[in-house]
Amino acid sequence: MKKLLTTTALSLLLVSLASGVYGQDFQPAVFGDYKQDFISKIEIPELTNAFTITILCSGVISTRGRFDPDKVALCYEVYDIQGLDPDQMEEIVDSVVFATRNLRVNEASVDGKRKRVWFNFHVQIIKQEETLAIKVNENHLRIAEEYGNEYVSAQRYAVRRARGPFCTAPLDMLFISVTTVVSEVGLPSQMKITEDINPDKRCLDSINVKLERSAFIPAFFDLEPISSIYIEPFYNMARTATNRIRADMNHSVSRPRPRNPFRN
Repeated sequence: MKKLLTTTALSLLLVSLASGVYGQDFQPAVFGDYKQDFISKIEIPELTNAFTITILCSGVISTRGRFDPDKVALCYEVYDIQGLDPDQMEEIVDSVVFATRNLRVNEASVDGKRKRVWFNFHVQIIKQEETLAIKVNENHLRIAEEYGNEYVSAQRYAVRRARGPFCTAPLDMLFISVTTVVSEVGLPSQMKITEDINPDKRCLDSINVKLERSAFIPAFFDLEPISSIYIEPFYNMARTATNRIRADMNHSVSRPRPRNPFRN
């Protein structure tokens, strides 16, 4: 059973987040004119067979429109895979990650003030015969059935600095994710842990602190704010620590090990 964050603390959290949200002028982070530059940097291996793959990525966008703090996005989930073996899939995912390095996007703002936000996007790659199509949009397709692929996901930003969250889970899990519904005015509700685990009190309390010190830019479709489902991954601290120990023992890792992407 998914762990619902429906404690008294969460009720107070939702009240505090509601304050000052209505009437705000939201501008989410978007690729804008930089989208084609991103697509052009994605190097696809020369494969003769047809294939499809959809890659979900996230990252923190700084107030200067750059991925922060490691200048690169995290791409951690793939699906709709056809015609690719595991090595080919990994090569494509690595190419997408590399293409985000030092990439610019149009930064987010609220009431004209730039904000550092958590930014979700997906890359869909389809090869048919001699045709290769790469599509990039600022969402994780959570409400694609209703709005299609070209909406902009909700984005979280910090109002006050908060450490953590301090969560541990089985070591085969790299992330612990939080799902919430974000209204068209940026109000969150129905928060829950996405994975089928039962976090301890320290984990839940630290997530509550993180969220109560945050606010949301709502999702947008056709330049209009909409209600949406928002998911954000937080590092599994046990897995992260274990990976660090293994990397120190081996003196090298196959990929750069990103720091906590939203330390605020």
